[in-house]
Amino acid sequence: MVVSISSWSQTSTMTMLSPKLRVFLTDHGRASQIFTNLISKAFTGRSVKIYYFYSDDYSIATCYHYYPDESNVVICVRENQKPVDEFISLVFEVINSESETNFQNLREKVIDGSITRTNFAIEVLKVEFRAIMETSGLLGEIGFTKTEIADSRYYKSYANSPTNFVDFIYYTEKMSMPERDPIKEYEQQYDLMRKH
Repeated sequence: MVVSISSWSQTSTMTMLSPKLRVFLTDHGRASQIFTNLISKAFTGRSVKIYYFYSDDYSIATCYHYYPDESNVVICVRENQKPVDEFISLVFEVINSESETNFQNLREKVIDGSITRTNFAIEVLKVEFRAIMETSGLLGEIGFTKTEIADSRYYKSYANSPTNFVDFIYYTEKMSMPERDPIKEYEQQYDLMRKH
C-alpha cells in the first residue's frame, strides 16, 4: 500500500493511514492532534509517501525513512503491529526525518573517510536520541489505556528512556531486542556506504 500525502488536514490524514491506525487516532483525539501537527511541521515544503509492509522478522526495523531526493521523504512502517506501536513508530520517524541535514553530513563523513565506523554509529544514535526524547515527551500527553501500554512493544522503552545520552547508550544496549542491535546495524550501514 502506498500513501501519498499532499494535504494534511485532519480528514485527509485519517484517510491515508492504515485502517486500524485511523480508528486509533479517532479514539485518541490528542494523539490525532499531535500527529497532524508533527506532519504539518515536518513536511512543509516536502512531500511524503508512506509505504506499509508486512514482516514477522524483528531484525527489520518496524519503521524507517529515507530521502529519494531533496523534496521527498519516504516512511516505511510495518503494518502488522498494534495500533499504539504503529503510532509510536510513525511519530518517531516523522520527528527523525527532520534531521535530514545531520544524516547527510554523516553520510558525507563516511564517504570521505573522516569518521570511524564506531563513531558513525554513535553519531547516528545522537541524532536519533533527539527524536526519541521528543517522542517520549509526547507519549505522556496521549492518554493511552493500561491495556494499550501493556500490549505495546515500544511504549515503555520510549517512556522510560534516559534523558542523558551516555545513559541512553547503555539503556539502548540493555533494551535492544535480541534480533536488533542499533550500534551493529549502523556499523553495517557504514560498511555499505564505504563500499559504494
